[in-house]
Formats: sequence, C-alpha cells, structure tokens
Amino acid sequence: MGYKSVWGLRIHILVSVGLAFLILGCGSKTAPLPKTGQANFIIIYTDELQFSDLGCYGGKIPTPNIDRLAAEGMLFNSAYTTASMCTPSRYTVLTGQFPGRCSAPSFMEENPIHEPYNIAWNAWITEEKRTLPRVLSKNGFVTGMAGKWHIGEVPDGTTLPGFHHDDQLEDADIDQKLQDQQLTYQHLVKKLGGFDYAASVVWANYDSHAIKALQFHNFPWMAQGAMGFIEQQKGSDRPFFLYVAPTAVHGPNHVKDLSRNVTFTPGGRDHAVTKWQLDVPSLQEKLSELPEKETHRYAGMAQTDHLVGLIRQKLDESGFTENTVIIFMADHNIEPGKATSFEKGIHVPLIVYWPQQTSGAFSDALVQNTDIYPTILEAAGIPLSKNYPLDGISMLPIIKDPKQSIRKYIYAENGYTRSVCDGKYKYIALRFPQSLIEIMQNGETDNVPSYVKNWPQAHSAIAMNFFPAYFEQDQLYKLDADPFEQKNIYQAMRETDELRNLKDALKNHLATFNHPFSLDQIPFLQTEEYQKLLAKNLAFDIYSIPWLNRDHGEIIWPPEEQEINEQTKSKSDDRE
Repeated sequence: MGYKSVWGLRIHILVSVGLAFLILGCGSKTAPLPKTGQANFIIIYTDELQFSDLGCYGGKIPTPNIDRLAAEGMLFNSAYTTASMCTPSRYTVLTGQFPGRCSAPSFMEENPIHEPYNIAWNAWITEEKRTLPRVLSKNGFVTGMAGKWHIGEVPDGTTLPGFHHDDQLEDADIDQKLQDQQLTYQHLVKKLGGFDYAASVVWANYDSHAIKALQFHNFPWMAQGAMGFIEQQKGSDRPFFLYVAPTAVHGPNHVKDLSRNVTFTPGGRDHAVTKWQLDVPSLQEKLSELPEKETHRYAGMAQTDHLVGLIRQKLDESGFTENTVIIFMADHNIEPGKATSFEKGIHVPLIVYWPQQTSGAFSDALVQNTDIYPTILEAAGIPLSKNYPLDGISMLPIIKDPKQSIRKYIYAENGYTRSVCDGKYKYIALRFPQSLIEIMQNGETDNVPSYVKNWPQAHSAIAMNFFPAYFEQDQLYKLDADPFEQKNIYQAMRETDELRNLKDALKNHLATFNHPFSLDQIPFLQTEEYQKLLAKNLAFDIYSIPWLNRDHGEIIWPPEEQEINEQTKSKSDDRE
C-alpha cells in the first residue's frame, strides 16, 4: 500500500481502516521480534494532540497515513505522558526519566533541594544526561533529529546572531544569519541530546521566532530534515534511530501556514523544500467548507498526516520498511487539561508499528512515555545501565501479546501536583512549597499561584475554570464513572483500600526523588483566606487569552458527547 494524500483522493480512510482492523484481527502472533540490533527505530512525537484529531481513534479529521499506521500496528487506549507540557514530556521520552530527575543547573537553582520541585517548561536536557540517542550512538546506531526541540537552554558563551521583529527575509545578510543560527542549533542538539545528525531544528515554538515573517509552521522544511537523514542511511550497514518532532497542532494558526512562502525557512532560503509540500489548493478548498473554529486543527493534522506519509514512502523507497519500527505519540493532550494531571492533559494517543509483529491490534494496558526508552534498548539488545535511574518498563511483552500488561500504576507530575492512577481510580496531590504558603499567609499576594507557579498563566487559568477541584489539595476520581474529573470523591473514600493503595504507591514513587513531597495535608489550604485568594484567580477572563479563540474556540467541558477514545475502547472490548 503506497503513500496517500487525502487532499487529492477526497475520501475518508476510516472505513478502510475499520475493515483492516476486522480482517487483521486483534493481536495475532506472527513472527518473532526482529533479531537483536537489526531493527531501525523512528519516534514521531507530535505536539498537543487529542484523540479526536485522529481517524483511527474515531475522529472526523481525515488522517489516512496515520490510520494506515494503526491498521498495521498496535493502537494503545491507555497511554500516558509524565507531564502535559511539551518540555517535560520531551525530556521524558529522550531520557526515560520523570522530569523531576532533571539535573540542569537552572532547574536545581529554581527548585531548592529542601522543597517540592515545580514541573513546567524548565526540564532541560544537559550534556551529561544518558539520553536514548546517546546510548544508541555508543552502541552502533546512527541517530538523527528533525523538528521541535524545546528541551535545552542555549549555554552561556554561545554566540547567536541578533534579529529584529521586522527583518526582511530577502536580505542576504539576514539569510546568512539564519543559516548561522540554524547551524548553532544543530550543534547544540547534537551536543546536548547526543544525536549524530540534526536538521531543520525548531529550537522552541514557531511563534517565538524573533522575525515575525518566520512565525509559521514550516512543515516542508521539517520534512526535509527527516528525509535527508533517511536518505543518508542508504547503503549503510548500521541501524538507525530518528526522532521527528512535528509542531502540530500547537499554535500559531495552521491555516495561515498555507499562505506562506515555505522557501523562507528558519535556516535560510531553500527552494528545495517545496518538494515536500502537500497539495495546498486542495486543502484550502476543503477548509473553506468548514466552520472557522475547526480549520486550525484540520489544517495542522493534514500537514502532520502528510509528513507521516512522506516518512513511510521514503522508507519504502529506501528498502527500510520491513525492519523499521515506528512509534507515533503525542507529547500531551490539549486544553483544558494542559499543564495539569487531569486525563485531558496526560492521556494521549499512541501507535506502535512493528513489522511482522503488530497487525491492527489494540491494547488497553497502562503505558507511558517513560517506557519507550527501555523498549528500544531491549529490542536492540543493549543492556540498561545500573547507574542510571530509569523510570520506564519495556513494552515488548505487550508488543508480543496485546493482552499483556507491564505496570499497575502510571504517575504524572505537573507543576506542584503529583498523581497516580491504576486505570480505574486516580489520586492527585497538590502541595505548594512552604515558601509559597508563607507568601499567601502573609498577604504578600492577592491570588493563589498556579500549578506551574506563575500567575496569571494561560493554561492554568483555562484549566481551573473547567475542573472544579483544581485547587483542592487532595483529589480522587473514579474514571469510568467520571472520565472528565468533575466530582472529587476524596472525602467520601478517604478510609477505603482503593485510596490507601494509591497513596502508598505514590509515596513509594516519590521516595525515589531527591526533592521531598509530603502527602501530609497543608492546613492553610483548608482556610477561608485561601478560598478568598482563589476567587481572584477565577475572576480572570480566559477569553482574553489571544490564542484561545483562534485555536480552540469556545471550550465545552465536559463535552456534550463521550470522548472519542472511550468509543474506541468499547470497540476494542467488543473484539476480545
């Protein structure tokens, strides 16, 4: 089956994918796993994705290439990320660790060792970290990266060119400075991340670029970086690892991408990138038929799906398809759950395509992004280091048999919250450090800090308006009865075994970190003074946030219909 672009075919692939699921069955055992050291690995780590963005999870946006990946792979219903923000989530997938194990000097300075650490956009990867690409490179792999980085600081002493907001891209001097900047970013990704190759590096987010004219998603340029790496592996007898990080469906608005001249890239002018562009007129015509509030996500997913198709086509052309594993995962879910430990933040799509092993299978096993690192190392026959605290568990037992499970609990950490979930119940603890408690007690602030410390903070402001117990220090949810986490049942179940087991599991998990995090309650958080401060937070007008209407429109939460992934779960259950 070759590469498909829905913008020429005008079909919805979900029907054929559904047939593929029925024909291929669920988790049939075929060939053994690839022999040690012979498989290549590609991680496609998307940016801010929900289940309803994907046809294979029942969504309405056409994603034929991703759907094909699911039809030939294994679709996970209970996959989670350690944190629902891009930086800490990306830190996890490349290190196999929770972001709270970050050793970057800036993280340690921000988080005194005697207080709970705060997880935000602050978990940077440093050169001494035993990253997945660094380990693979030392064991014979060629490793490459293309797309969004956002997990590293520019080290002191690094010289970067300066730009102005209104710089003209046609200016030869500006073009040369962009080339120089991109070479520096590539060097830093190799140095900090341990990659052998880096191209088309998006250092942070597109809308943070200093030049206004480059504040758009350049998917053809990102695709070129990935294609270039695969092309270089032709004829090589070494296995490869490629980390591709497309930037959809994060802002800025994806519809505006389509009217930009993609030959102007963050790495300078490059006419060759148009080779990797999708059929823009066809997509624009389709977008004209949709309500405006739906066009941002539709356009972003079209470009993401096109990239997946290009990667698979390149693998076919290069003869790598039969020995290349593809892992497709989102870094986190979307509003109103971003930057929280609620399901809408940490519960994410995950598809694993493993040639001759997966074939339209479903798994309901609990897994999280920590598990990718040990899975790849075990499959490659590389032993784990006894001196490196790894938080993941290999998923190979599930790949061999989707009815298997590898973990009883998943954990998350967002801001000053820590959570544990067994698939049925979730417990969330919010514990501000004593320094912030004293600021609130002494009247030095007129609001409560958000989970991620700062206020006002857009994602936190949105979340606290849609999750009634956002600021309660102990929260318990029964997920099958309350999937949108609207009713905190902590008080009603505080003497039950279910809660005790969750708290014990979380205590044991937290004991492995250097920073403390006590589950003892904080008296001030039960006072009237605390409630008065909360009122100031809730008075914030979330629709004054510039990108909220643009990218999401009006948020309806809980949604009027059950989430798409819940429908998929029931379909999976029916097949067993």
